[in-house]
Amino acid sequence: MVIRRAAPGDIKDLVAMHVLLRDYSGGCNRRVGRNQSERPEHLAKEYEGYLRSDSSAVFVAEQDGQLVGYVAGRVDRHPGWAPQVVGTVLAAFVRRECRRAGVATALIRELLAFFESSGAEDITLRYVIGNRVGESFWRQLGFEPVLCFANTRPADLRARLEQLGQQP
Repeated sequence: MVIRRAAPGDIKDLVAMHVLLRDYSGGCNRRVGRNQSERPEHLAKEYEGYLRSDSSAVFVAEQDGQLVGYVAGRVDRHPGWAPQVVGTVLAAFVRRECRRAGVATALIRELLAFFESSGAEDITLRYVIGNRVGESFWRQLGFEPVLCFANTRPADLRARLEQLGQQP
């Protein structure tokens, strides 16, 4: 297996893996919002931007000439905040048949080197609640939830507010 920086010729495979990740995450939790206009051509432009930017990096795992996984990350600078320099794991995916073989760990190791060389003081990420595989992996690496995004539907909120209004 080879871990390397993604190249423009990898865009098609990156988009395909991104779609698999999105679909897998959506299957873990049906409440996850989804960009209905997220088409392959839009994703391709997004990944092209990551490849061109000095503040982001995409690494791929290649085995027998095939991409089997990837990780994408970005470094953001926030003057006046603490920490000021934050690395964000934007996406990480390993094809099912290649999981539990050290691929994700090798990819994260490369992304960590990028974050460190960029002066990142903290590393953050988001994962879908219900994605037990992802949650377990990130916890093993020391990631702990510090902020929760919660959602409800307007009709459900209205009904609950009405219930509260009827209580003594």
